[in-house]
Amino acid sequence: MKSITSLFRPSKKSSPSQTREADQPPGADGSTESQETTLVPPRAETESNFTLARTKMIDLLHHPGVISDLLAVAERRTGLNRVSLVGVILALMCLCVCFSIGAGLVSGVVGFMYPAYESVKALHFMDKEKEKRWLTYWVVFSFFHVLEFFSDHLVWWMPFYWLVKTIFLVWCMAPVSQNGSMVIYTFIIKPLYSKHHEDIDHVMDNAAREAGGLLEMAAEKARRISVQSEGK
Repeated sequence: MKSITSLFRPSKKSSPSQTREADQPPGADGSTESQETTLVPPRAETESNFTLARTKMIDLLHHPGVISDLLAVAERRTGLNRVSLVGVILALMCLCVCFSIGAGLVSGVVGFMYPAYESVKALHFMDKEKEKRWLTYWVVFSFFHVLEFFSDHLVWWMPFYWLVKTIFLVWCMAPVSQNGSMVIYTFIIKPLYSKHHEDIDHVMDNAAREAGGLLEMAAEKARRISVQSEGK
């Protein structure tokens, strides 16, 4: 009888707040409060990166050294700040490259002077990470110039050839982890070396032996000529 009457007994209703709490999933800290994710707009992130890059460039231009001393002299002579001076120089270099006015010289200076200076500095301070970075750059630089030797006569007439080449060299030396040098070395040069390094080493060893033999023959011939001249 008790079991029959319990069927008609009204069940205890939960309050609306309890129902909402039961439906909400618990948070990471065990609470039932929903967590809101703050999203950074892409435009704000881009502006932040640009501001950070500009700040680093200004700090670099004021870093004590030969370049800072030259910029200080230029500031006194022209009355312009060094950031504006560098901007004018870069604009003139871009115009030269775009209109092929001394474009080869500008491109060569961009691709050689700064990397050479940074390489010497890395060797002087024995910075292993920078040594590896700039060694990778010079490997890619040499690889690119070998290809350019055979393709230069085919592509030099293309519009903005020197501009594209200069941008490529700047990308290769860019101070980021995945710059052009690292990408080209990882995906092109390294696989080629891994596949053909035994054949290359064999050819190089044979060439070194033949060169050594030729040098010995030349030295022996020079020695005989010297003895004959002394006998006369």
